[in-house]
This record gives sequence, C-alpha cells and structure tokens, in this order.
Amino acid sequence: MPKWSKKPKDTILVGRGTLRKLATGGIWHFHHKNEYGEWTTRSTSHRDRAGAVKWAEAYSLSLTREEFGLGNTKKLSGDDDINKAIDEWLAYQHTQNKRKTHRSYTSIMRKLRKFLTTKPGLRRLRNITVETILEYREWALGIGNHKNTIDNSLTAIRSFFNWCISMGKMRENPAAQQRHGVRVFFNEAKPRIQTYTSDEYRRIVEAADADLHPVVVLLANTGMRISELAMLAWDDVDFDDKWIHIRSKITPEGRLDRPKDDTDRRVPINPDAEAVLRQLGATENQDGFVLPLPNPKNRDDYTERTYLERLKLVSTATGIPPKKLTLHNFRRFFVCECADRGVPMATVIEWLGHDDMQMVMHYYSLRDQSSQVAMKRFSEAGRSGLLHDSRQRRPVGGKDAVESSRADAGARRRTTPDSLEHLGNEKRNPRSEPRNADSEGKTERAGFEPAIRV
Repeated sequence: MPKWSKKPKDTILVGRGTLRKLATGGIWHFHHKNEYGEWTTRSTSHRDRAGAVKWAEAYSLSLTREEFGLGNTKKLSGDDDINKAIDEWLAYQHTQNKRKTHRSYTSIMRKLRKFLTTKPGLRRLRNITVETILEYREWALGIGNHKNTIDNSLTAIRSFFNWCISMGKMRENPAAQQRHGVRVFFNEAKPRIQTYTSDEYRRIVEAADADLHPVVVLLANTGMRISELAMLAWDDVDFDDKWIHIRSKITPEGRLDRPKDDTDRRVPINPDAEAVLRQLGATENQDGFVLPLPNPKNRDDYTERTYLERLKLVSTATGIPPKKLTLHNFRRFFVCECADRGVPMATVIEWLGHDDMQMVMHYYSLRDQSSQVAMKRFSEAGRSGLLHDSRQRRPVGGKDAVESSRADAGARRRTTPDSLEHLGNEKRNPRSEPRNADSEGKTERAGFEPAIRV
C-alpha cells in the first residue's frame, strides 16, 4: 500500500477531489469519486505542486464535461463481472494464438481467479486497482512463485486489462507500469541459464534408456525444439541429400502443424543424427512419425511431458541437478557447440529458425571449459610472438622520439588500412586495396568471437 505524506502542505483540495503526495518518491496523486460514486486514486506523474494542481484542475474539468455529456469520452459498455470478462478474453485469445500460448494464458488466469477467491468483495472490473495488483504480487510470492514468474503473469494480466479497455469495459489499466510512483513489475534480472558441458552431454547419452537416447541425440545435434521433433514425419527426412525439413504441413494425423516461429527451415543431418534416424527407421513404425508413440490424444504435449520425466531420472547417474535437466537445454547446448566449433552465426540463425542474432545470443552462454580453451589460445599466441609488445614501441622521450612514434603510426595506417575495422565504429579507408575474393565474407563478424588482431 502507498504511504502518503502527513505534512499539512502535502494535502490540497483541488477541483472535484484532493491532491496527496507520496511520502517516498514525492509523486502527487489525485483522489476523487468515479462515475460509480466510489473513491479512487490516479497518479498525476508530477512532483512539483504547481504542475499537479494544473493537472488536477484539467482532469476535474474533463470529468465534469463527461458527466454532463459534453465530452467525446467513450461510455463504458457495462459493469462487468471479472470472471465473465476473463472467459471472454480467453475465448478471444483462443482464436489469436497457438494452442500452447493459449494454455499458458489459461493457467495464468486460473491463478488470478484463485487469488480473487481470497477477496470475496472483489467481483467487478471497476473494483480492481493498482493496490489490488500489488496484493496479487505479494500473494503470488507467498505461494512460492519467483519474481520473474510473477512478472510474466503480470504481462498477460496487463494484456487482459488492455483488452477490457478496448472493449469499453474499463478506462484505466491497473497493471500498467507507471513511469513514476508505484512500480507494478519487479523487473528483476533473470539468472543466466547454464547449459550442458560436453562432458555432461556424454554422461546423459550414456545414462539415457533406449527410448530417451534418440531424443537426446537428435535435439543436441539439430537444435530442434521438442515440439518440432514430436511432429517430425518421415516425409521431412531426406537421407539422400542429408536434410531434416522443419515446415508447415498436414501431419499423418490429418491436422495442420506449423513451427513455433512460422518459418520453414532445414537442418543438415550429421553422422550422429543419421545413425539415430536410421535406427528409428529400422523399427516398425506405422503412423508416419519419426518418434514412435502410443497414439496419444495430443502428440506434442505428450512427448514433452513424457521425455522430460525420463530426462529427470538420469540426475542421479549423471550427477547433474534436476533443475538443469531440461529438454530445451539441448537447444542451448547446440548453439554453444556451434560457437565453440567456429560455425558462422548466420548459419546458426538459419538452423534455429530465428530472424536475428539477439535470440541466438539468448541461447548462448560462455561455458567454463570454452573460456579456459579461449584463454589458452590467447596465451599461446602471446608466447609465440604473435602479439605485439607495446613496450618495444614506447618512445623514450624527446622531440625526435615523439616524431618517430608519429611516423611509425602513420606508416601503420598506410600499410594496414583495415586495422581498426574490428572496433565497429570506423569506416574502411576507400583508398585501400580491395580484398581478394577468397577472403570475402570471412571476417571475424561471421563467427561468435572476433579473431585475435595482430
């Protein structure tokens, strides 16, 4: 709950209500009666007294004009029940989003309904305020939700209230993040997700049973999502040219399936993935899918749930914490392996199906082993004399030394026109000689890590 300043000068009667100042932050808020005759509060976003008074007077005038029908403000469609509005919003979202996204929204709203049962008097949309959202945050923390999880839930709840406003059910969004005053979202930085090391991957493969083993190998060697692997059909596998096609298609079940990002792509089949695919193809599989399953009602949901449970079971044998054992972590592992092996980022983007580098870097994390190897290469380059010793070029002093240093710098600029290109801010010297065709497109920008400049 907000704490108000108790100083007499921080309470002012203005227009149709009262201005009050927050004790912390110093933001003025306007208390007034809404169209239902109930007291409500709205932030003026002003810290200065004169600006807050001017805002409150203008807002009071707009309320008066609306009351007498002189304004153009859209009238509310009705005094809607919260649960009824949630049902309507979920029905709308069902037509706009994929099944998995809709399921997440449904779960979030189910939790919101559970919170509302603790507030028997809270039944109408007009009764939900910023204070209600703050109480929901504390309630969610109390039942064990992480702050990042609560922020994700509040994002969906904010979308729900925006929809209510667009439908004329509300005027203001109580879950909207304010620039000043009360902070609705925690905005806590997410902890860095650690992916598997090469040794951990080897231990998982060795500990996996006959059903889990092909799933682990295919995910780690293609970067596919588990939902994409679940719906992968034999028609998508080209053994002749060694491609796996991930695309929109009519599945053997007869329904339309699309990749999560709605982007068709293909991934080359490496020897490890080929061996697993041929092993799966040798078994009797009549339904046309690569992964043989017992005809579940929802194939991708069943695959994700079943194989995640099996993956958690190898925790004891591998020594890997259960929290780290996730199916999606194999996608991160694939990206990290590509980076460590020098695969160009443009290629990885195509394999993953993303449109830019930002999402690829979301998956990538520098593993300790990779960091040590990189430093070893750096040290070996220094010992072999590839790195310049700046002490050998430092001028001793005097005018001749300074001029000599400037002359050397000028000579280096003339002979190495691209020496500053890796900084990303300087333009290439147009008078320099063009690069040969063999080096075209093979700069350090093509990989995850820039090469050591000599």
